[in-house]
Amino acid sequence: MRSQRSLAGTWQFKVDPEGSVTPETLVPDREIAVPLPWQVAHPDLQTYSGYAWYRHTFNIEEEWLAGELLVRFGAVDYWCEVFVNGRLVGQHEGGYTPFTLPIRSAVQAGSNELVLRVYDSTQTNIEVPRWPDYGVNKDAAAPPFDARNVPHGKQEWYINVGGIWQDVTLLAVPVSYLTRVHVATDIRHGRVDVTVELAGQVATADGSIQIAIQNEGVDVGGIAVALVAGQSVYQSTLVVNQPKLWDIDNPHLYTATATLHSGGAEDEISTRFGFREIMTKNGQILLNNQPFFLLSALDQDLYPDTIYTVPSEAFLRDQFHKAKALGLNSLRCHIKPPDPIYLDLADEMGLLIWAEIPSWRTFYPKGTIHPHQLDLSDEIKQRVQQTLSEMILRDFNHPSLMIWTIVNEDWGTALPLSAADRAWVKEMYGRCKQIDPTRLVVDNSACGHAWGPNIHVKSDLDDYHIYANIPDQALEFEQTLEQFSLRPLWTYSSHGDAERTGHEPLVLSEFGNWGLPSVKLLQAHYQGDPDWFKLGPWWSGWDGEPGWPSGVVDRFASLGLDTVWPDYEAFATATQWHQFNAMKYEIEVMRRQPRLAGYVITELTDAYWEANGLLDFVRNPKAYHHAFSTINTADVVIPHVRRYAFWDDQTVRVRFIGSHYSERDWTNSRLRWTFG
Repeated sequence: MRSQRSLAGTWQFKVDPEGSVTPETLVPDREIAVPLPWQVAHPDLQTYSGYAWYRHTFNIEEEWLAGELLVRFGAVDYWCEVFVNGRLVGQHEGGYTPFTLPIRSAVQAGSNELVLRVYDSTQTNIEVPRWPDYGVNKDAAAPPFDARNVPHGKQEWYINVGGIWQDVTLLAVPVSYLTRVHVATDIRHGRVDVTVELAGQVATADGSIQIAIQNEGVDVGGIAVALVAGQSVYQSTLVVNQPKLWDIDNPHLYTATATLHSGGAEDEISTRFGFREIMTKNGQILLNNQPFFLLSALDQDLYPDTIYTVPSEAFLRDQFHKAKALGLNSLRCHIKPPDPIYLDLADEMGLLIWAEIPSWRTFYPKGTIHPHQLDLSDEIKQRVQQTLSEMILRDFNHPSLMIWTIVNEDWGTALPLSAADRAWVKEMYGRCKQIDPTRLVVDNSACGHAWGPNIHVKSDLDDYHIYANIPDQALEFEQTLEQFSLRPLWTYSSHGDAERTGHEPLVLSEFGNWGLPSVKLLQAHYQGDPDWFKLGPWWSGWDGEPGWPSGVVDRFASLGLDTVWPDYEAFATATQWHQFNAMKYEIEVMRRQPRLAGYVITELTDAYWEANGLLDFVRNPKAYHHAFSTINTADVVIPHVRRYAFWDDQTVRVRFIGSHYSERDWTNSRLRWTFG
């Protein structure tokens, strides 16, 4: 049987700006926690671009060397080479997905040395240099790849991430071993299609693979498959009678276990899965063939002390409990794949997850368009395709995962302007459907641009983003949403290349408002002002808009706001209630539109200075937390008035509208309302 252990802990570390260090000349001069982005461990490296080295010594017992030894990295941003005892054993490009390397031939019983050479290029918009200066030390050795426009998500918007930011695991396995169990289900017939993949020495035909399905520890199906010499992929079908379905309220999970018997040795891996089906029909999203209203929030998946690295399972579980208490049934993990722990907990707790490929957009000052913005190179296409394939490979078995997004807001493409980009996005939609036909795919999560809306070409959802300040832009929000609910032509390509059925569910996939956090609560967490108070959005330097939190309490007084509120904390609470009322208005406008299939609130938590979260950045609830689920719910009754101000002798006419998506029976229900 396999054995495994984490190599997380304190490693040795060194930056190599010139790119001149080798494994033989490496002399680390710092320590670093693994996993953790180097920007957290060493704040002086927040804008560092270039090479860095990691070194870790580990001991191996003799019995661990009977078969193969693997080292698995959850994620290393962005490119790395891996050395074991001075020997290069492999490399990987891509900052968000896992990779595993066999290292048995390079190790020995006793002490061993693991070394990583990492290259990461800072994604920045504070200055706008020309390539080849962009994020690169001109005197340094060039990276072994083109560092422009790598998939990096919103690192340039908030803060960069470099180095080993997910766990590193050592695994001892037999010479023939299991690498993956892939599970696809059919809810109507209870069918479970299982694909098992092997690696190592697969030439022998002596042995078998046993596949077992367990429901709460009890076997409910099994099959044995004989090995075939040279074959590494095996497919089998099992049937579970009357399967319990996975859904939001009852997230029931099964376990599939594959056991390999070969050459007198055994290897075993397990995966959890659920019987669930996500599809669309007649403009609605269906979960297990039942329409549901998508009640989602955008999640930047950033953490106050660790950026991308999940602080702990308990931290994330608490966040998800708060999300469900807010009435959410989904989270849109924004332009990055989440840590597997995130999906594990979503599976357990009943949260649907919308996942997205990290964007590769580069920002430029107003009035400028860099030529490569309109040139989607073969290199970036290959990187995006690889990232998508690795995301699906890693996460396919999670029943909580329901949607993939290829592009967000045309970041990295120019869909209204480029026929080639539109053709590529359509091709990526088809590629994603071919690899994973069990989920919905969004080609481009669209919004407005200076030259007009960016667009869909082929998509399972007709989604769009609308941001409006309330009450100032209330009428504009209402009118735009009403237009969107009529399925306008402008959300899809008008160049004759769109493939639109006219039945795609309409989803307002971004909207939101701001509510300032309590500074006292932030200071209690950070033991003073957070370091990021000194940072501001990259766009602050372009248009003069203040985005720096630093000095916010002093500015509260200097602006004379203390004549209205007694202190900043009272002011922040008032802004949070204003945020609630603004969202209440917007949600009620949306729920009056029967064609709308759901929405995504921006956002679940504040992100640094971006204070539009339902929770603050350290996950404290905002003032309205207890009340939000009364408006953010499957069933809602909306009082609608044409006006909001009347004379005391005028008649007030109120229209009541019910939006009903839960399974609760409304037959013979009564509406009781009061006015006062």
